[in-house]
Amino acid sequence: EPISLDEMMESPTFDETVLQPNNIYKKVKPTIDKEKCKDIPGMKELWEQIEKIDRKIKLYSSLVQTSF
Repeated sequence: EPISLDEMMESPTFDETVLQPNNIYKKVKPTIDKEKCKDIPGMKELWEQIEKIDRKIKLYSSLVQTSF
């Protein structure tokens, strides 16, 4: 026999986890493998630009940290 939510919550033995699903789905973060994608047109240039920007970020970060 179905029980209302209010009735369940009034019960001293009520366990809220019964209402929550056990499966938690997470969105997988996509990754790019340099070796697998090396033959894609423009990928080499993209990685070169990413590395240049990464070096600049590291340089500027170190300059900001040392200036304080």
